[in-house]
Amino acid sequence: MNRPASHDRIGQVHRIGSSMQGIAIRVLVLVLLGLGSRVEATSLVYSHTHNGTGTTHLSSFWAPEGSDSDQETWDGFTLAANTSITEITWKGGHDPSLWPWSTPVSSFTISIWGSGANGFNPNFAAGPLASYESGNACAESYAGSAGGTVFYNYHYVLPAAFPAQANTVYWLQVTAWQSNVPDWGMAVGTGGNNSCIRTAANHSYQSLPGDNVFALYSADTPTATITALAQPSNGGSTFGSGSYPLGGFATVTATANAGYAFLDWTENGNEVSNDFDYTFPVTGDRTLVANFVSTRVLSIVSSPPMGGTTTGAGIHPLGAVVPITATPVPGYQFQFWQSGGVPQSTNPVFEWTINSNWTLTAVFSPFPNTSTFDFDTGSPAVGPGNQLPATQTQNGLTVSYSTLMSSWSIQNNISGFLPQVFSGNFGFPGSLYDNVMELHFSQPVTDLTVSYCTADLAGETDITTQIRVRTFANATSDPVQST
Repeated sequence: MNRPASHDRIGQVHRIGSSMQGIAIRVLVLVLLGLGSRVEATSLVYSHTHNGTGTTHLSSFWAPEGSDSDQETWDGFTLAANTSITEITWKGGHDPSLWPWSTPVSSFTISIWGSGANGFNPNFAAGPLASYESGNACAESYAGSAGGTVFYNYHYVLPAAFPAQANTVYWLQVTAWQSNVPDWGMAVGTGGNNSCIRTAANHSYQSLPGDNVFALYSADTPTATITALAQPSNGGSTFGSGSYPLGGFATVTATANAGYAFLDWTENGNEVSNDFDYTFPVTGDRTLVANFVSTRVLSIVSSPPMGGTTTGAGIHPLGAVVPITATPVPGYQFQFWQSGGVPQSTNPVFEWTINSNWTLTAVFSPFPNTSTFDFDTGSPAVGPGNQLPATQTQNGLTVSYSTLMSSWSIQNNISGFLPQVFSGNFGFPGSLYDNVMELHFSQPVTDLTVSYCTADLAGETDITTQIRVRTFANATSDPVQST
């Protein structure tokens, strides 16, 4: 919980806590590769075989949100001819040194990536070309043990074929999800270039010796040609052109360039989908066009930031009429929309025509009996170096901050990072787990608003954070007035 900005008015005592926890059935036949089973009527097109050791390359996440112990690994492959990959098998096991905390694999994320410009690592900036969530343990079956590691074979049928192009470097990533310390990894083998890439908890990328054990298959059925084009050609790019097995599924993907947005997929001038990822059954040759439109960016800010929330900001097609809204928090009222310093409307629901990149400001003002505490405007100011408990007064209301759990501190940045939702000083919990701060007000209040962010350095909204506010009257914890 960062920077409590309380707008006066609920009970006398408020306790604020946060907790951050940052197929159709087919006949299977055995493949004598140490990789397990594959579906009939398929052909092996690429494989790495197990080297017989107990070594694994860790590649697992702590479900559901990940942890600092997570690791991932990628291994490259190149095919000699254009091929539609329909099935993947792999071998993996659990690190025996972590067995006291080991839990079964609940599901896998399987993804195929393009290569970076140098060809020596995946294109991390672009992300995966295709990604699949298994939702299960991918037909896990015992595959013997070696060097103290128990190994298992896994098998996954792609929901839509992946059109791999000849002589192109791709990277396969298989990541397991577990309910405790992530200890699952890919078995190490041979058959590639004897190296793979991994990322560790500190987000660094490293090259590891040995190949990951996996195999790729293609269906032995007649194919159709799917062609994906971009219109206009500078509006974006497409992925998915290639040959696909008849009776299977294909996916084409549209990615807009800067200044453009994806509109829809058309065939012979008729719209067939407005989903940038379009999956369809393959019944014959098709030519699909991804249509892109020129866009502009509408930015909307609140002044002051804690005064209210807005909607409508984002990337919009040029010429679009966008509805925007401003909603004040308790203790504040909406005043007007402002653009370039000029008031535009006093209506909180407003329409704006997109003709250029532009910024609108929703101006809010506090009610006369509202007090805002942000460690800066209260008296005296509380900043880095000050310890809690602390007391501040603003607009006739006094609040005392004290800590019940964790060692809260006052900060003005987090490792050089400043959350966008506030400036100046804010309260920072000293634990990744349960943190409780208690606020005592000098008189009854009727509403309380708390501004916070997750303080995750990679983004402000991608880590689930639970904030619980409980109010009490007369400086006692019984009875609870509201939660």
